[in-house]
Amino acid sequence: MFVLVRPGDLWRRLGRAALVGVGSLFVAAWVVVPLLVDRLWTVNDEFSRGTHYYDSFGAGEVMRWAVSGELFDRWRFPTLTILLAIGLLVALWRFRREPRARALLGVLLVSLLLFFGRPTIGPVLDLLPGSGDLFLRRYIFGVHLAGLYLIALGTIRALQVLQAIATWIWRRPLPVRLVQVAAVLAVVGALAPAWTERSRYAETGGRWIREQRTFDETDGADAAALVDLAEANGPGRMYAGARSNWGPTYEVGQVPMYSVLLSESVEGVGFTRPTWSLSSPVEYRFQDLNPAHYDLFAVRYTILPGSRTPPPGAVELARRGRHVLYEMPTDGFVEVVDVLPAIEAGRTNLGLRTAEWMRSPDVAEGRHPAIAWEGHEAAPPTEAEGSPGEVLDQHVELREGLATATVRMERSAAVLLKTSFDPRWRVEVDGEEAQPWMLAPSFLGVVVSAGTHEIRFVYEPYPRYDLLLLLGAASLAGIAFGPRLVRLRREGTSGGGSPLGPSV
Repeated sequence: MFVLVRPGDLWRRLGRAALVGVGSLFVAAWVVVPLLVDRLWTVNDEFSRGTHYYDSFGAGEVMRWAVSGELFDRWRFPTLTILLAIGLLVALWRFRREPRARALLGVLLVSLLLFFGRPTIGPVLDLLPGSGDLFLRRYIFGVHLAGLYLIALGTIRALQVLQAIATWIWRRPLPVRLVQVAAVLAVVGALAPAWTERSRYAETGGRWIREQRTFDETDGADAAALVDLAEANGPGRMYAGARSNWGPTYEVGQVPMYSVLLSESVEGVGFTRPTWSLSSPVEYRFQDLNPAHYDLFAVRYTILPGSRTPPPGAVELARRGRHVLYEMPTDGFVEVVDVLPAIEAGRTNLGLRTAEWMRSPDVAEGRHPAIAWEGHEAAPPTEAEGSPGEVLDQHVELREGLATATVRMERSAAVLLKTSFDPRWRVEVDGEEAQPWMLAPSFLGVVVSAGTHEIRFVYEPYPRYDLLLLLGAASLAGIAFGPRLVRLRREGTSGGGSPLGPSV
């Protein structure tokens, strides 16, 4: 939009835009490059697709909010909306002669179209690369950004009109000091509803924080004590309800217990959104009355309110206040399993494609379908009669990206690490590189032959962030200082002196 606002200067502005655009991509390379390279292994949430989270609300709803004041003055007198309307009229009046007015209107229009989303401009969005991963409702930021400038423009014009009316009534020019004081008072008065509402909002937030601090020091301390007991008892994930079931009603103050576990930095199951792990859509289907699911997700501990019946097989370990800590029987983070014929799945339907299997007896029997992810090759089936083997010893440090196990295999089968699959996991069997496979529901596995073996799983993060950061820093410096240095050199050369001469 900033390129197009001066048609007569199109090519020069296009070149500058290209410089800034490419340079910005280099500056953000440390985020953008890994994101694009590993995009295939990220989740496109099945529960949000086709809803306003991805597709936004449509032109009708957005324009209704704009006219009613919801877009800029929700729950208060529409002062900002009125000033925005004045600024919009001023910008339209100046459109032909002022590039700044064209830029503001252009940014507002493009942002509005994107904020309208798929219900309004669906076919056009298909031309935008990566549009299927965009949360179009978030393009409200562009509407608000352009709106802030238009509100300022409208405020200035409104004050100018008021000054002209006052001058006409007074019949002579008003004193400058009086105009300044009146302008400040008018702005303060116009924005008083917004400031009052924000003050109430901050006061409410402060009250909630004080209340939550009290809960954290009492009820929350009991929950934290149980977490400490579980961690001292041995490794394993924890569960205290999920967003998809009764979990939101089990709270410490205003914080659901599954979020309390998150704040305690424990390995947990239940906080399924908005983390968007590859396992999020299958974790959502965790059934907390099914003991096989506790083993499937390596959930060794569960913290429940004393009034809630624990799952079958749970053993009470401790009570603190109204909270009870239970231990569930599991095989740990590493397990020997059989591989069933592959299920085809991808970024948008992993949870849907594995849902039937998660309800089946195969989960308890340790039989996991291979996952043919986005058309990739899948692990070969290993199902046969008899036990496939057992884990003799395991040591798992998922936060460090490391897991080791000693297994005794009765026949060819898979060793499963119960963590989200990622192509950057490396697997060694007896010191030799082996092929990692994705197994249902979303985990990492390796097929191993009969015998006793040492298995090593190592996660290798995206390499050479240092080079990408260095590229970004150099690009930022080039954008900031390069054009100026070139201009100074040209001026110095044309003046016959030092490039620094003209600036002095």
